Amino acid sequence: MNNNQLMKGIGIGLAVGTAIGAACVPMKKHPMKKKAKHAFKVFSDAVEDLSDAMGL
Repeated sequence: MNNNQLMKGIGIGLAVGTAIGAACVPMKKHPMKKKAKHAFKVFSDAVEDLSDAMGL
């Protein structure tokens, strides 16, 4: 497994999780904006942790 495959897997997992989470939230609020911000934050934290662990 290389870095590209790992990042692709993380990205797909976050996208699917965001879509499922958005589908489960009541429609009163704007779930996509909040979920997108959260997903981006989680993804950027994961990439940062991974690059730190790999010494990049």
